Amino acid sequence: MEAKLRESDFILLYQMTAGIEVILYGACMAAFLRPFLDGDGGGRRSMRRKCLLVLLAYISVFSLGAALSLYGWLCMLFLMALLAACRRFLGIGREFLFLLGVLFLCTQRLSLMAVQSLDYFSCQLFLAGADTPEKVFLGAALNHLCIEALMLLLFALMLWGLALRLGKRPFALHARELGYLLLTPVTGILFVRITLQLIIVADGDSIFQLYQQVPMAVGIVPLLAALFYAGTLAAIALCQKNIALQEERGRHFVEQQQLAGIRERLAQVEQLYDGRRRMKHDLRGHMANIRGLEERNCYGDMERYLARMDESIQALEPGLSTGNAVTDVILGDTGRAAARLGIRFRADFTFPAS
Repeated sequence: MEAKLRESDFILLYQMTAGIEVILYGACMAAFLRPFLDGDGGGRRSMRRKCLLVLLAYISVFSLGAALSLYGWLCMLFLMALLAACRRFLGIGREFLFLLGVLFLCTQRLSLMAVQSLDYFSCQLFLAGADTPEKVFLGAALNHLCIEALMLLLFALMLWGLALRLGKRPFALHARELGYLLLTPVTGILFVRITLQLIIVADGDSIFQLYQQVPMAVGIVPLLAALFYAGTLAAIALCQKNIALQEERGRHFVEQQQLAGIRERLAQVEQLYDGRRRMKHDLRGHMANIRGLEERNCYGDMERYLARMDESIQALEPGLSTGNAVTDVILGDTGRAAARLGIRFRADFTFPAS
């Protein structure tokens, strides 16, 4: 028995695949956002709730958008606004969430544009020999199912590549970085929209088909989709490299400041050691002065002289002496930090000569 399909059956099939497509895209978006959602210590249960929220939000917004015939980019804006309102629960920044939404929409549109050339050939294949309306609808239905399956598979692979490039944690985004990262995907979204409108243009009784009039477009259209996708990946890689370089510069600056501080304190310790050595050389002179005061019975002057000597010695004392200037600085800083915090500090430290 020869298989046939009526127009009403084709419309029903088209509506069913559109509904399934929304659910599958919602699942893809939940999986795409999952690595960047904060678990809040709630474990897998908390993460499942957040992914379910993303899935339900996507299905609700895009189902409503389909019923109202809204543009896909407008539905995505509504979805991002809805998820941004729940960003505290989701544990993701508003800027990074907006970036992920634009990347998701761009990947979706690029995968759609990439399969247009294949749709042009497969449509001819499935409709070959269709001499009745029922056979035409059957061929169109089979072609539609194959193209939709291929497009979803390609989209999932491209989204997986984006997720790998982004990593498993969000990175800080300022206005400059966000604008730089949005430039390529937003341009890709606009280009896909214009290209899809030019593939088939009806003007009264005449129909303009891009692939028939410009055969080179069969290869150029998917190539441009691949270039936009590669440009998006390259922009993300360059931005991540720039952020990593800035962080490395920050760490290097801090290390340089710490090193400069240690050198300064080492110089101070060396000055203290020099003062102690000078004190040893001057000690004999001090003892001679003390004996002279004692012989003249100037005990009051002698006590004041000894008090001044004691103050000088206390000023030269570093507090902790290990026999090594570096360890004296480290232990001294630790002791002073503990004193500021009200922490009792005790050091039992040995610095071997080797």
